Amino acid sequence: MSQSVMENILAEFGASIGIPDLRPDAEQRCNLMFDDVAVSFELGGGDGSLYIYSLLGDVPETGAEAAYADLLGANYSFGGTGGSTLSVDPRTGGIVLIREERLEALRLPTFEAVVQDFVNVAEQWMNRIRKGEFGGPGDEVPEDPEPPGTPMMRV
Repeated sequence: MSQSVMENILAEFGASIGIPDLRPDAEQRCNLMFDDVAVSFELGGGDGSLYIYSLLGDVPETGAEAAYADLLGANYSFGGTGGSTLSVDPRTGGIVLIREERLEALRLPTFEAVVQDFVNVAEQWMNRIRKGEFGGPGDEVPEDPEPPGTPMMRV
């Protein structure tokens, strides 16, 4: 069922952006370019998830510690990732932006907004990586950030 939902949402999305034959390949992946951002869509392993991901660049050889700190800081409460997660591929050292969406709840308007937000965040991080802008002003954690999750009451 997840496979057909993915096929349908990609077909609708493709029609809305002028690619009427958009569909996943045999491995249930689909790759698109949005300006300079390569975005991959992949069906999760049977759990009803759609993974959206993009390789943004490499961790710099000099200043790697500041880069790692900024990547981790951006993940805190998704403050610098727009709901996605930044990670480093341990095999290649490449910085990856990834987002998981539940297919059963996904409709075209939401999917379009998710993709647009994802591409915007990817572009911002690609520019930072390209320019080596790590550890500078603006990387501070906001005062009194909201912790992730819903508050729980102990009984």
